[in-house]
Amino acid sequence: MPGEPIAQDAQPGVAVALDTQRVAIFGSAAHGDNCPGSHVDIAVDIVPGKSFSLIRMQDTRLLLEDAIGQPVDLAEAAQFRPQLRAAFERVRTMAF
Repeated sequence: MPGEPIAQDAQPGVAVALDTQRVAIFGSAAHGDNCPGSHVDIAVDIVPGKSFSLIRMQDTRLLLEDAIGQPVDLAEAAQFRPQLRAAFERVRTMAF
């Protein structure tokens, strides 16, 4: 449903299982403009010293999809270009 908080039912333990420091929602879901069936844009900050391979990213995406019950587009926040990072910092909603 548009505007419905999508991460409310997600377990905070998910962040620990993912070796993440922060999990943030951005894009239409953060604005409450998401439509039923649309994906959720999520950015994660990885615990320093932990690796985040392509396989680990895919596992993380699947775990987040299971936790929130919606398709997820996943990004590592540290990899954002400066302009995108600034916009992300303004609009993000912390999930856990």
